[in-house]
Amino acid sequence: MIKLKNLIKEVRWTEDEIGAVMRIMTDDLVAAIKKAEKGKLGPEGWAEKYHRSSPKAIDMMERLISIFNKM
Repeated sequence: MIKLKNLIKEVRWTEDEIGAVMRIMTDDLVAAIKKAEKGKLGPEGWAEKYHRSSPKAIDMMERLISIFNKM
């Protein structure tokens, strides 16, 4: 599977094409967040089970929030 970030670097995309890809990815992210909220563990249960990964996940979410607030 080719990573999207690598594909964007290799292909000369227009701003509109990158915008369309970002729209699809944000829609996928929203769907994944909704699924996580309804999941067996939920955010709190996941944090308890995978507590060592939690700081990385929180950092990632903070970066995403920062990026989306700039849009």
